[in-house]
Amino acid sequence: MKMQSSHIAVFALLISSFLLLGCVLEPVVRTGEPPQPPVQNVLTSKPNASVNATPPAGTLPTPQPPADNAPPAKEGKLEVEKTFYFVKDTNYYHITAILKNTGEYPIKHVRADVLSYLKDGTKNEMEYVVWPARLAPGEYGAFDATIGQEKAYDIGKYTVAPGSFAIDESNYSDQFEIIKDVSVADASSYYKASANIKNIGSANSKNHWVTGIFYDAAGNVLATGTDVIGTSGGIKPGETEKVAFVVAHPTKMLRIADFEVRVEYG
Repeated sequence: MKMQSSHIAVFALLISSFLLLGCVLEPVVRTGEPPQPPVQNVLTSKPNASVNATPPAGTLPTPQPPADNAPPAKEGKLEVEKTFYFVKDTNYYHITAILKNTGEYPIKHVRADVLSYLKDGTKNEMEYVVWPARLAPGEYGAFDATIGQEKAYDIGKYTVAPGSFAIDESNYSDQFEIIKDVSVADASSYYKASANIKNIGSANSKNHWVTGIFYDAAGNVLATGTDVIGTSGGIKPGETEKVAFVVAHPTKMLRIADFEVRVEYG
């Protein structure tokens, strides 16, 4: 009986050892079957799955085009109306022109591009301020460019083109009435002109530049000049302020015959 109990104990011990060893032994490979890899906790793509496969309809929101509520950019238009050139009695070569705002928006900082030529063919390119430098739609301005000594230039060979400007978003409310007055002697070498600027608005005007444009009998620009009004706190409604100009005639034959005054909004 003791012998039988001893055999049972030994048999149980062998079974326990075999079970423990089975946990660390490699799996048995059966003939004709490939070994099975250990299971790993890794996500893999399905066989033959496309990386750029389109997801089923309704699983993702439909992309919407960006909303474009911005208004179109405003564009101005500036054109050259009339050009002219002359040589003064002082032997200086001048080029003048009239430029007009033919667009639908006010423009400011108006410039003109002038190309002239030296006698040796060298180009001389310059940009000049147009006065007034702010032009409402339909308004025009002018410039008088002193190019240089007559002897150095190919007189009459030049081009004038619209230059740079910016759209003016300001809302000017000042209103003026301009009353011209001319006092000049026929024998004088100077053209003397003046004008009264009346504030016909409902509030004090701001400080403004005033431009004078001077023409010959054919309407060609011979000179431009500036004066200032409203330096003492502006002009009160109903009040006037006077501006005056003294401009030399270009030559004894080429003389100023008319002028106009334009307020350069501040």
